Amino acid sequence: GQQPPPGPGDSCPAGVTITVAKAGSAYGFTATGYTAGDQLSAAIVQLPSTTPVASLTTNYANSAGQVNFSWTPSATTAAGNYAIVVTGPGNCTKSQSFQVNNGLSNTGPRSITNVLGLIGLLALGLGGISLVGRTCYRRAER
Repeated sequence: GQQPPPGPGDSCPAGVTITVAKAGSAYGFTATGYTAGDQLSAAIVQLPSTTPVASLTTNYANSAGQVNFSWTPSATTAAGNYAIVVTGPGNCTKSQSFQVNNGLSNTGPRSITNVLGLIGLLALGLGGISLVGRTCYRRAER
């Protein structure tokens, strides 16, 4: 997989981590290891770019030094490799990569496959009806 964009340095407190969880179409991010009250901002980038595709609401670390962010990709968000980039006090920047597939499986059928399959079945059905109709018409002529 692709690596998330690097942070500007190692000014983050030891033990700062980010975890990613997916529930339905929404992604939840938990950053831990901060000091209570630290102000943290976050952005989503599509790798390998470092240009944000979404800026998330600024949050503050709770008494346990934890902060949560969430993001729901739109229906037009491209599938691929993304990263959350969290920036805190002293230019502490950490990132964590994750996959967005918008409900499409890399190995499963895609909607275009389903549409083409339905068109093919319809063509076969109409062809079969045409043959049966032609046979019945010829028998009636005799």
